[in-house]
Amino acid sequence: MRTLAFVVRRLLLVALVMLVVSVLIFGIVQWLPGDVAVMILGTSATPQDLAALRVKLGLDRPTLVRYVDWITGALRGEWGTSLLYQVPVRPLVVERVRQSAVLAVLALGVAVPLSIGLGVLSALRRGRWLDRAVSLVTLVSVSLPEFISGTLLILLLAFRIPLFPPSSLVDPRAGLWASARSLALPTLTLVLALLAHMARMTRASMIEALDTPFVRAARLRGLRPWRVIVRHALRNALLPTVGIVAIN
Repeated sequence: MRTLAFVVRRLLLVALVMLVVSVLIFGIVQWLPGDVAVMILGTSATPQDLAALRVKLGLDRPTLVRYVDWITGALRGEWGTSLLYQVPVRPLVVERVRQSAVLAVLALGVAVPLSIGLGVLSALRRGRWLDRAVSLVTLVSVSLPEFISGTLLILLLAFRIPLFPPSSLVDPRAGLWASARSLALPTLTLVLALLAHMARMTRASMIEALDTPFVRAARLRGLRPWRVIVRHALRNALLPTVGIVAIN
């Protein structure tokens, strides 16, 4: 019951935050200078055409009524028409979400096992060259924002050494190899960002787990080293890493 109550409170909090954010976004858009009708029809449009378009778009109605129509339309999936592309917004958003979901799954699929492996090896080789190398790489990676590391990867692997295309948008009609090449650079950028946090967290948790009394007792009982590491130390060391994965 406590878990259910916690989940319900969190969901209600998320709904409240989204409501406040929607009000702020709508208010900011309303306060911005300019006329939507003029932006669509241009400065050469007649006052009659501008007035007719404002009525069509509902811009002549009170602000509260427009907000209610906007939020209810958004909940129904009626997101209007893009002023830039002159097509419905919903297919554009769905396509971008699909691309982002594929990228997120690929990045997590590569970063999670790689970071856990590097973190465990770094903890087992504490103070040696491998530990120092992993610590240096993860420190540099965590210090660089994603847009900087992504730009550096594009300059290096797309222009200086043209191995991958600089674009990450994948044509659904493209083949598997073309899709993989297009997703390589953005996936690598996200992997570097995720790898730094998770590898350092895994290393710290693994070192702490290896120094616990029950792991030392397992070693004294003569258990095999891999059994002690996998079944005793790693199981407890992965809890903080799982939390990072869930947040990301």
